Amino acid sequence: MASPKPHLTCTYDPINHLELDVYIPSSFSPSSIDGKYQVPAVIWFHGGGFVRGGKGDINPYLLGKSPTISPPSKISMYSRIDVSHTSEKLLPRGIVIISPNYRLLIPTTAQAIITDIQTLFQYLSSPTSSIHTALADHHQTLDVSHLAVYGVSSGSYPARAAATLHHVVPRPRAFVCVSGMSGDLLFNHWVSPKTGTDRLTVSPENMVEIGKRLEGESQQVWSDLPLFGETSASVSGESKSRGDLFKTLYNEGTILDHMLDLPGISSILRTLPHHDRFAAISKEKRYLLLPMTPHTCPTMVVHGRQDKQVPFAEGLKTWDDLGENGVERECQWFEGGGHEVADPERMEMRREEWEMGLETVLGWLEGVLRR
Repeated sequence: MASPKPHLTCTYDPINHLELDVYIPSSFSPSSIDGKYQVPAVIWFHGGGFVRGGKGDINPYLLGKSPTISPPSKISMYSRIDVSHTSEKLLPRGIVIISPNYRLLIPTTAQAIITDIQTLFQYLSSPTSSIHTALADHHQTLDVSHLAVYGVSSGSYPARAAATLHHVVPRPRAFVCVSGMSGDLLFNHWVSPKTGTDRLTVSPENMVEIGKRLEGESQQVWSDLPLFGETSASVSGESKSRGDLFKTLYNEGTILDHMLDLPGISSILRTLPHHDRFAAISKEKRYLLLPMTPHTCPTMVVHGRQDKQVPFAEGLKTWDDLGENGVERECQWFEGGGHEVADPERMEMRREEWEMGLETVLGWLEGVLRR
């Protein structure tokens, strides 16, 4: 089988300088229009705690790479993966993979992320957009009636926005939610201050800068701060600093204050029973929590039972909400898994078990996508 073509980079929002990477398959389905092969697409959304991450963080496993673990690294769950070998994942199956940037929290809010998703899908649906031109050069045309979204950790939020909000068009056919930080942001885990060993360590040298950001002194908007790979010194420094920014929001239990642009809302919510918290949020802001609806597309929920960063309870909440709304659903629970479901070694799983789990997910995704 031929190796996948190198990825292309397109701008989908020139006003906000938002880019996406397009990974082009080497094999195609037999259907074609005007000599161009129609290809479905999976749109992959990166994680990073809403405050960092970038399009280059995509898991190479999805691109048809056979991961081979090299010596352990404390830096990146992907830095140990040898991506020099192809195998039967999504890209070699004739599915385009799109990895977009989107605006990150502080100073922007969840509303900006949702706006970016609307802009992205409008861009994908326009036959004159640069991605269609790029694919045409490779004798392909994007089949916008066969799109799926795949979100990892906080990347599940923009993916869930596409899957649930009716005004995001064209509608995706499938949603894969991996370690999703969007199942229930009203949990104590997100709105309550942490004490003792539950607090994450913040570098003292970053505390002054973090304070300025939280006070609104810095208005620079970021959308591409990769967690992995090589970047410029300024981008790498900002990404690391924002790692401490996320830790501060987590320790203080104030992520929702910045997502909803409602200063102090977390301190109000934490005084209420969980079942009263949604109603305590102003009506015009509730949709930003992305409640499931009967119109949500078929969903696969993937979560590690031992996840400490995004509790397994969030995966269960997503699963339950899907059921209550009558949405087609499947799940893949990793029994010994923590948050890094892309890394079997950190999950202390045998590679065979890990491979089987992800193959189940990708097999389901392809099946729904090609209906």
